[in-house]
Amino acid sequence: MSQALLTPAMIQKAQAATKRSGRSVLSELEDIAKLDPRQVVQSVAGLLGWRVIETYEMFKLTPAFDLLPLSKAMQRNCLLMRHDTEGLLGIMSDPFDIDLSMWLEVQARAPISYRLSLSSDIAAYISKTESSAKALDHVVADNKAPADDGRRSSQLSFASASESTST
Repeated sequence: MSQALLTPAMIQKAQAATKRSGRSVLSELEDIAKLDPRQVVQSVAGLLGWRVIETYEMFKLTPAFDLLPLSKAMQRNCLLMRHDTEGLLGIMSDPFDIDLSMWLEVQARAPISYRLSLSSDIAAYISKTESSAKALDHVVADNKAPADDGRRSSQLSFASASESTST
């Protein structure tokens, strides 16, 4: 997809409109350029030299919930993920939100490479992850039943959690 779909003038116009509307720059760009959200994300990423990441790709990465807990990721609609070769990735839906990018860097306590994503893709990842975490919590609670003679203890593995949640 060509990054010529958007121009710096359109971005400036969208930034000015954001101050009046309270909407994100990307939402304003959709209206100004008459493009769908994915086209806007692709075009903005191209202009900024960022890569775009979609939900299915997020599931191939390891979440850094030790740095950015799921609850905070939900509140701010962003993610910190670990990539095998690129280190920490900050995933956000509005690259013009300087406060959010600075906040992500503080949470990361390390250098970040950024990825741009649709807000709905981030929300989908968070929702699916939250559902999985709740299912795992349920399995853990079920396995906390007292042992027969007080000497045995239940052991929970991700494999047993997967078996329990897939039925």
